[in-house]
Amino acid sequence: MELRELDAFVRVVNLGGFRKAAESLYITQPAVSRQIAVLERELSTKILERMGKRVLLTASGEVLYNYATQILHLRQEALRRVEDVREGTSGRLTIGASSTAATYVLPALLRRFRVENPHVELRVHTGVSSRIGEQTLRNEVDAGVVMDFPGHPDITEVGLAEYAMCLVVYPDHPFANPLHLGGISQASLEGEPLIVMEPGTNLRAFVERVLSSTGIVGHISLELDNVEAIKKMIEARLGISLLPFVAVREETLTKRLVALPFNDLPNAARAISVIYRKDKYVFGSLRHFVDLLQSELHTAMVQGREETPTD
Repeated sequence: MELRELDAFVRVVNLGGFRKAAESLYITQPAVSRQIAVLERELSTKILERMGKRVLLTASGEVLYNYATQILHLRQEALRRVEDVREGTSGRLTIGASSTAATYVLPALLRRFRVENPHVELRVHTGVSSRIGEQTLRNEVDAGVVMDFPGHPDITEVGLAEYAMCLVVYPDHPFANPLHLGGISQASLEGEPLIVMEPGTNLRAFVERVLSSTGIVGHISLELDNVEAIKKMIEARLGISLLPFVAVREETLTKRLVALPFNDLPNAARAISVIYRKDKYVFGSLRHFVDLLQSELHTAMVQGREETPTD
């Protein structure tokens, strides 16, 4: 069996179908089908079966999938080690990042990384933290930058910093008066129209924990799928929200929004971490990326800043 056939097989499984696998390989769908057929002829057994629009592993396919992912992983690591020896820090670095990290934390750091590593091809995939964790486990990204990572036995987690959560309101909201600027209580959320992230996101889970732990009945007025949209809705006076301060720092400086700390909510912070597989070879550019994040984000927290350095 050839590596390209195993690669096609693993992509069909990971991406959930022949069409997506073909698109990722830049070949036709019939070409992917032929590669799977070659494997099945060689093994004298079915490895995939179609159930309507779904593609499922057979028992034989599950065995092959486990070995194929290891083989492809070892091939990738072998190429990386040779590349490090041959050229030093070069090649490709693929990063997964939660939407919050990608939007508010990483841009300045990635600019710094690119200046220091001009020969590295940098790719960034964004999504919710849980999805980035799954991509890291499947070795689809070299490392993930995520918020509130729950931990996994096969994942190495390097803690980077914590970002304070705050209540974000529009400037003429009653909470924005001087009496509340020093902090606000959780009880103040009672009955307030809350704008929240969609279910399944860490931000939504944080809000639900706050409400359930205090018995507060919060009125969810809007559900959205990104923080930028939430901020626009707050500016439009459609409600208020709980967000990381790093996400609203610019709006507070320009006085478009007001951020209020909680004075009775311990551990009102979100942890940001970089994660990668425990069995992963930490090649040159990946090591430099992790070191940069550790150095810059730790420095920002020690100096009391809620943002990364611009340069």
